[in-house]
Amino acid sequence: MTSTTVFDWHSVPYGWALCLHAGCPLSAQCLRHLAAQHVPSGTMTATCVIPSPSSDSGCKAYCSAQPVRMAYGFTNLLSALQRHEATALRRMLRRYLGTGGTYYRYLNGITPLTPEQQQHIRRMTACTAHCEAAPFDHYAYSYHFAPMRQNNWKLIIDN
Repeated sequence: MTSTTVFDWHSVPYGWALCLHAGCPLSAQCLRHLAAQHVPSGTMTATCVIPSPSSDSGCKAYCSAQPVRMAYGFTNLLSALQRHEATALRRMLRRYLGTGGTYYRYLNGITPLTPEQQQHIRRMTACTAHCEAAPFDHYAYSYHFAPMRQNNWKLIIDN
């Protein structure tokens, strides 16, 4: 699957940190480094991670360049449920995914669902009679632009 996934610069979220540290031992498998290699010419500024010496725990900004199976939309799931089940599930999904436009972008397959989100939604639907069916409208392999874990970064102030 990875050989058929083509990198598209337009899929990189705005402000997503790139990595220019070519000497990093993880650069060949890092999505941040891959994205940095595809910055369009003429780009003047970009958010970047600051290279630091490798540690035993690896790079804190590392993001795997392995494409993952993303799910798109769950309209079929909601239409297959009985009305009272669909209403309850819709309420739980809005609470989990966000209200308003955010929820509808996930519902209609505009915004892809990550494997973690898919798993969470499957757990939500486990109590329904339709848990055996694929709950998502379609799937595609693409890169997962995971955010940096903020709790790994510490501000150090010298007095």
